Amino acid sequence: MLSPAKKGGGLMPPVHTLMFHWPPLHPDEHFVNWARKRFPQAEEKYPGIATAKVAYLGTGGQLPDGKTATDYEAEGVLLFGVGRGKFDEHPGREERKRGDCTASLFAKDIGIADYPAVADVLDYIIGDDLHGNEVSPKLLQPLEKGPRGIIIRTLQRLKGWDFSNQLKIKHRRYQDSPEYVMDWSEDWLDDQYWDASQWVEAEKEFEAKAQVEQLEIGRGEQLKMAVVVSDHELMSVVARHQGAAVVVQFHDSGHFQIYSNKNRVDLRDVIRILRLYSYRAKGELPATMHPQVLEQEGRLPGVEELWYHEAGQAIFNGSLTAPDVPPTVLSRDKILEVVRFALHREAFDPDRSQHCLKGVCVHDDRNICPLFNLGLLRCREIRYHQHHEPERASAQSTVQTPAPQQS
Repeated sequence: MLSPAKKGGGLMPPVHTLMFHWPPLHPDEHFVNWARKRFPQAEEKYPGIATAKVAYLGTGGQLPDGKTATDYEAEGVLLFGVGRGKFDEHPGREERKRGDCTASLFAKDIGIADYPAVADVLDYIIGDDLHGNEVSPKLLQPLEKGPRGIIIRTLQRLKGWDFSNQLKIKHRRYQDSPEYVMDWSEDWLDDQYWDASQWVEAEKEFEAKAQVEQLEIGRGEQLKMAVVVSDHELMSVVARHQGAAVVVQFHDSGHFQIYSNKNRVDLRDVIRILRLYSYRAKGELPATMHPQVLEQEGRLPGVEELWYHEAGQAIFNGSLTAPDVPPTVLSRDKILEVVRFALHREAFDPDRSQHCLKGVCVHDDRNICPLFNLGLLRCREIRYHQHHEPERASAQSTVQTPAPQQS
């Protein structure tokens, strides 16, 4: 059987050996060993490559007996990173393209380099091989210009991808067992490729399902909010990667989560109102309705299904680590209504907003504001200044208190 891969106008025999330089191998060579077993395109172009044995060249890249990489390929031996062949990126090959390494040359040759998940892994491999710091310029670009969500994703990838250093340790520890290191690297690359595939899948689902809106938060400012019905575990991360400062993820089970950019968003009003409405929906109003109780971190008795994470500014009704939590009693529309209202710093009772916007609260026992029991942060701030700085409040408004509402 001859391979359809043409060399010098002829056909090469089935591949029986892959030749690398003497261990320790670099990440790009480990990528080749992994990809040749995982992608059928490799076997289609080079029959036998998936099961070919691995050999090592201990001459520093110089081929013995005056042979060339082409000579070896004609004998069923493919060389990677050595021999000045088509998979050797080192100086000496006139046709070498800048920005490539053994991994990218092989991926392009078998036609997988443009697969999104493969490209994600290759970005790291190329960065390590060409820049020696595990960071390629492509990975750094989002740090220079992207929204915070992209920065977070990039930093997560760089923090989690310590492949090069781990390989160095493995090769030092198992110097007499390069096959063991090969097996370990295959598992590692399987994990990274799976994670990259999940990311690509989540991005496609986000584009197809997400509803994105500009959330008015008052004072002429807006936040990008993404609302999506999905069970994908990476959906909230993808949404923030797309620049969403607030993400509301619903599930067909009736559960939901709210994620946010914690540096710009305070969800205390949101969790407080959601808990209050949940109590009301269940007919189980607690003895105390103090705002600071309703906004405390964790869960509260009677509304245990709602968990508030203060440090991360997130709200969870069920999660991967809490799969048995019952779904919320609130509708999706009600939840979104609460989010939009709670995060709008200039949303007040329509009959009193003219005073509120001037920093004056006209609520008292005779003129009860229907929003008073919500304990909104913006209202508490106004009342604080009125109590501690009465002259400021007096200067801000000269309007009279409206007449009591008729019962």
